[in-house]
Amino acid sequence: MDVLNRVARCGQKPILKAGELELNTRFRIHNIRRTKSLFGNSVRVELDNYAVFLPRRISDYLTEEKIDELLRDPRPLYLYIWEKRC
Repeated sequence: MDVLNRVARCGQKPILKAGELELNTRFRIHNIRRTKSLFGNSVRVELDNYAVFLPRRISDYLTEEKIDELLRDPRPLYLYIWEKRC
């Protein structure tokens, strides 16, 4: 049981949908990566306290080359959500 408790505390961030984040708030992006999920290819961003799967329209736009370019830039990246789409 101790092993399971240690695994549970290993620092895995909770995964949220972009729509679950607070509006008009800046979230610092620490990492971006393409991943395969049950719903196909998507982009996952690691924030301070959460991991977020980006919406399909953004995931389709962000190719591996664009992600590499963003990660090479020394300036910090932020995720900012202005409004929720229906």
